[in-house]
Amino acid sequence: MLGIFTPLEIGLISYEDVLSQLNDPVLSVLYRDPWIIPFIESYDELKKRIKEFSLVAKGLIGEVFKEEERQLTDLYYKILLTLGEGVWRSKEIAGIVQREEPTITSMINKLAKMGLVSKILTLGKENYYKLSSPPLSLILYAESKYMVSERDALIEELPIGREVQFSIGEMLAKYFGGQLYYSPKEDIDVVIVKKKKPIWAFGIKMGEITKSEALNSIKRMSKVSERVGFVSLKEKPNDYGDLNLGPKELMQIAKELSS
Repeated sequence: MLGIFTPLEIGLISYEDVLSQLNDPVLSVLYRDPWIIPFIESYDELKKRIKEFSLVAKGLIGEVFKEEERQLTDLYYKILLTLGEGVWRSKEIAGIVQREEPTITSMINKLAKMGLVSKILTLGKENYYKLSSPPLSLILYAESKYMVSERDALIEELPIGREVQFSIGEMLAKYFGGQLYYSPKEDIDVVIVKKKKPIWAFGIKMGEITKSEALNSIKRMSKVSERVGFVSLKEKPNDYGDLNLGPKELMQIAKELSS
């Protein structure tokens, strides 16, 4: 099983390249990391087999460390688990693993050089990081939250929404010729910045976006950007924002970028 992790070294596939071929906006997020492709055919299958993947995850990550001639210590693994659980600030991670922040930041930067971690650009000053691989992020979330490798647990849901958020955000940033940012203060899913100026803010949701949700989001997003948009993976939202995207519109953008 260890060999299945080796393809991680070739890097992630862009979301638009996968989506333009697969026509499944959720599975396309998982398939961005090539090693998972032969083992699942749906997001539900990942959830059902989460214990299996969790059992091998530490060993698989260890293989990546060996390639870099490094050792996967308990501290490195704790950092990865904490990131998987959705703790993105280096200061918070340092507190959880009980180490000084400069030490943790240095270790996270080493993980980033190995391709396991990515820095999240934000409109604030703090350093935010996430696991690069969407499936690995979900697997380590389950392990950190529920210790699924040690017991049989039915995991009904994983934070797939956050992985969708970043993948779609990356694609939209390319489409509009900007960079993807996250706004933790206003809690805005996607902010696209061009020439140091926010040009778009998007709210992204797996399900339907209601009118009340849209109005609340517009209040927050308008503080950051003049143009606001909404993305729903269920169906195209009503005309709440300046741009409203559903699955068909996402597919069109993906094909345009991939052509």
